[in-house]
Amino acid sequence: MPGPLRNTRHEAFCQALLEGKSATTAYEEAGYAKDDGNATRLAKNPAVIERLTELQNAVAEKTQVTVESLVNELEEARKRADSLDQLSAVVKAISEKARISGLMVQKVEVGGPGDFSKCDTVEAVVDELLRRPQSVSLGYRRRPQRSNRALRTAYARGGRVCRRHQSQADQPRIRLQGAPRRT
Repeated sequence: MPGPLRNTRHEAFCQALLEGKSATTAYEEAGYAKDDGNATRLAKNPAVIERLTELQNAVAEKTQVTVESLVNELEEARKRADSLDQLSAVVKAISEKARISGLMVQKVEVGGPGDFSKCDTVEAVVDELLRRPQSVSLGYRRRPQRSNRALRTAYARGGRVCRRHQSQADQPRIRLQGAPRRT
């Protein structure tokens, strides 16, 4: 049954549900007395479900985001920025249009050419990284290499290293201004 429902209260109920309100709130806003059971029963009414689906589909069609719609919006932004002589914004809009269109792809290479060519899984990449000598500078001193166990634990925890597996030297040195230096 296309179009609004014959019962204006039912239509108001559907509109309120479409706005994201709960069934009970929508039921009250439609002009009914507060009743959770009746609100639930009306929400399960086939005519109401069909009308709500129809309204949701109409909204989905209007708000559908496509590459074309994004490129059009960026073109409008580029024209506005160009009219205001904001050249950096013009360049940014052009580069975003190219990225969205798939003309510009940002690639980041980790390691030298062929370093990970023999690795088939994430675990193989982690093992390859563990075989390499690692040192990270915090500015004060060189940090010693972490043990394989600490790195495996860090990988399992999403990059964080458990304090139990960190040595004293792994802890970053932080000195407050005016605090005496440790020797």
